[in-house]
Amino acid sequence: MKYTNQNQEYAELRAKARLYELIARIRSGFGALGHNPVCWAWTVAYWLLVLALPRITASLLGFGPVGAKLLSAVFLLTAPLFLALYLILVAVSATPRWAWAVTDAFLRVGMVNRAGEAPFVVAVTDRTIEVRSNGIPLSEFEDHRDELESALNLRLTRMEQGNDKRHIILHTAPGTAKLPTRVLMDYDQFPEGDAVFSLGVTEDGPVVVNLKNTPHILAGGSTGSGKTNLVGSLLQQAIDKGMDVYLLDMKGGIDFPFCLNNDLCHIATTRYDSLSILSQLVDVLEDRKDIFQCVFNGGGGRPCSSIDVYNRYNPDNKLPRILVACDELGQLTDAGGESKANKEEVAAIVGKLSTLARLGRAFGIHLLLATQRPDANVVPGQIKNNLDIRVCGRADLVLSQIIMDNGSANDLPKDIPGRFITNLGGGTIFQGYMLPDLDNDDTDDNKDKNDNKDNGNKDDGTIMEGDVDGLPFDGGDSPDTHS
Repeated sequence: MKYTNQNQEYAELRAKARLYELIARIRSGFGALGHNPVCWAWTVAYWLLVLALPRITASLLGFGPVGAKLLSAVFLLTAPLFLALYLILVAVSATPRWAWAVTDAFLRVGMVNRAGEAPFVVAVTDRTIEVRSNGIPLSEFEDHRDELESALNLRLTRMEQGNDKRHIILHTAPGTAKLPTRVLMDYDQFPEGDAVFSLGVTEDGPVVVNLKNTPHILAGGSTGSGKTNLVGSLLQQAIDKGMDVYLLDMKGGIDFPFCLNNDLCHIATTRYDSLSILSQLVDVLEDRKDIFQCVFNGGGGRPCSSIDVYNRYNPDNKLPRILVACDELGQLTDAGGESKANKEEVAAIVGKLSTLARLGRAFGIHLLLATQRPDANVVPGQIKNNLDIRVCGRADLVLSQIIMDNGSANDLPKDIPGRFITNLGGGTIFQGYMLPDLDNDDTDDNKDKNDNKDNGNKDDGTIMEGDVDGLPFDGGDSPDTHS
């Protein structure tokens, strides 16, 4: 009896869902009427045909005036049927092309809720599939990534929440698309926005992050993974955007030659200098906090809530954003085997970094911290918990767990430097940029191997960043190649 009632409830739920979906399609179809002349044309033609149908039928059947009136009355009684047919046509016109194929793919891989409903396809474009999840969480989409790619014959480059928790957007590329093995950074292709950065490229274009929303980055990778190039590309973008850059580097910045003798870049080469800079930046944070409290936005009587609001109302006295970068965090935070004085210095550094990580977002202070050491003590929890953007190159299980909180980076190819995975979009794999100035970074050994391979292959997989959209994608007859 219990199961019978449950099945009945599920049946009622499915019926309600189908009705909701039909109404959603109809509303979408009527919405299209407002800006689509073709829809207006066939709507007018349909109803003119309905109105003329009794007269046309009477003429074809040879009815007289009385018969024609009776036939008109019969057609009047069937008017609800013509209205229902019209609404069905409206719903069909609003159904995205390939929606049925996408729905069928969800069903075939078992992507259904407890009521047996697959996600409802809202829109299909050249590069995205938007669905209403029908109660299926984003994590389940991620778990079914491989099966969905096979069923759709597409590559799912990333998955993310839509405008609300009920909608999910799947970013796609043709099933034949492949990541390049090397991507040269094109300085003319930096994304616009004072806090918008490109990490690299996927099969469907750049992986872009906005530090206004997620202010800090934690990056990792073993030797030869291309981590230094990743950090360098982000530093170059920060300098290009006019940020004040503070590089904490025990090697003196030799891996980042473009930072040397640059007025926007300040380099600390010892723990003592690093602590001094971090202390100054905490003071800057506190100063900005006081300024935001004293300077009211537009005279409205409310303190400025962020650096963007402050700069909007003070265009002649804008505050620059600040990026604090460290290519090897372990050199600053690992106190193992150190003297008591050095341990105190390390504790002070961790405390300052923690303050900046916790409070820096509103005041335009961002952290870019990287490590290759598979040691949990290198990234203290009080810092790590505030670094929402995670990026990792090839790594063992320990380092992958430290950076990504899972073992996903251990599955990256070992012979492709610059291949990374980020926690954005449900685990997006991308190819990081290679800066011309960093040709001799920690990927030298792998670069030499690739160069030897390239000597026998005209197509070395190297592209310029601006050429991503020109990759030879060939999706075949698949949903993402049609709108």
